[in-house]
Amino acid sequence: MKSLIELNSLAVELRDELNISPYSPIDLFNIIPSCFTSVTLVFYPMSDYTSGMCIRNGCESVIGINSSTSLGRQRFTLGHETYHLLYDENFSDVFLHFYFHLLYYLKHRL
Repeated sequence: MKSLIELNSLAVELRDELNISPYSPIDLFNIIPSCFTSVTLVFYPMSDYTSGMCIRNGCESVIGINSSTSLGRQRFTLGHETYHLLYDENFSDVFLHFYFHLLYYLKHRL
């Protein structure tokens, strides 16, 4: 797992590469498809326990976002999945993220 300093450095470097001011807000829904043309964004209603997913097949990638979640959650999920595509050293072909699955499991087990 990367430290907060490493994560911050990656964010600063990426902003620099994309000519984005380190102080301006980022519209991920605009930047990801325009700067990473091999990434396709798909918005689709998913299970309540799934926020998003990403799939990489060679040079092409798909990021799926749960359209049933809030815009803030969708933005977070897009950033999270983009991290996996760009920086996750243990990335396999498919990542599914069940952000609330553990909480659901714990709630119903206790």
